[in-house]
Amino acid sequence: MKKKISIGLQDFREIIRAWWFYLDKTPKICKICEDPGIKHYFFARPRRFGKSITCSVMKHLFLWDRELFQWLHAYDHRDRTQTYPVIYISFASWTKESTPEDFLGDELKILVDGTQTNLKTYLNGEKLQIEQILKRLLPELKQKTWREVVIIIDEYDKPVLTHLSDPVKAEEMRTIFRNLYAPIKDSDQYIRFFWLSWLTKVMKMNIFSVLNNLRDISLLSGYADLVWFTQDEIENNYADEIDALVPREWVNREVIMTKIKERYNGFNFGDDKHTLYNPRDINNLMERGQFKYYRADTGIPSGIKEYVETKGSDLEQVVKKIRDRSLWIQELDMSLQDLNHIDLAPLFFQAWYFTIDYPIGQAYVLKFPNQQADVVFTKYFVELLKPN
Repeated sequence: MKKKISIGLQDFREIIRAWWFYLDKTPKICKICEDPGIKHYFFARPRRFGKSITCSVMKHLFLWDRELFQWLHAYDHRDRTQTYPVIYISFASWTKESTPEDFLGDELKILVDGTQTNLKTYLNGEKLQIEQILKRLLPELKQKTWREVVIIIDEYDKPVLTHLSDPVKAEEMRTIFRNLYAPIKDSDQYIRFFWLSWLTKVMKMNIFSVLNNLRDISLLSGYADLVWFTQDEIENNYADEIDALVPREWVNREVIMTKIKERYNGFNFGDDKHTLYNPRDINNLMERGQFKYYRADTGIPSGIKEYVETKGSDLEQVVKKIRDRSLWIQELDMSLQDLNHIDLAPLFFQAWYFTIDYPIGQAYVLKFPNQQADVVFTKYFVELLKPN
């Protein structure tokens, strides 16, 4: 029976209540959220590839909206008696015209026992400086609720990526948000769980200087499939949809599976045994029943596009190297530190147009993960951005 598959929905409550299909990732999410030894996490994945829905699941898990989980692993594998206040911030809609106050005022969501308010209302109209917000909220929420606070931030680095072509502005944004989170390091007694979800590691070294207790799980094999799909998950959850492709493509099931792998598989997030599919590709394929380059639908990230146009980089040479298996980066260079001098290899690796082929000592050889990444990168970066 064909599933009701959503494209682009990021609110876990909306998905479950409308009976959209959700591939259950709560076994891994529960493991992360309930690990008594770790409560500060950093996790990087590109835009529109499953981070936001994961943040939403975490939010409802800590609020324990139990009716949303009754058909999922979490329902019988979580302490149902405990809830926590949640501070939830998403920078996904940040544009060049946005200001920090836009997202840290009326847009900053504070949730206690499922009741939502915003910062301005919570403070009775009082206005705080950015660096004072968490310093004020964390002890106050703990005092009022007698419970530790959960902080979930989605696409934390979007304000910096939006201004990549303007290093001065980008550095200004990076400093502002570094100051916002500085109080967290000395606030462990108020915090139950802290989650930073990022598009890239463009700000990692900056934020790690004030939050040196963050655990980076972006390339740890045990967390590789937290938001993406394994081969087994595809075959076990989309069997009917895959079968429906057979008569439409006029080939057998084995050919269909090979085509799916060649076009959409191949992403390596530190687990050499299991390369992954991104959910946007698979959900589009299974819902529409057509083999298309769905990554192209997301468009070129505006910050990266403007940076490449401004710097006039030789992308053809980058493509030549990656096809010759001679494009590689040092592990230390995976985190972009100097906004005035950004190397294209880690930039596109962090945007997941490239992925890990194999390690060499403390470095990684890069490759295109699949046919789609090759075609989309060549067409939308090399050809469209080629100098006239």
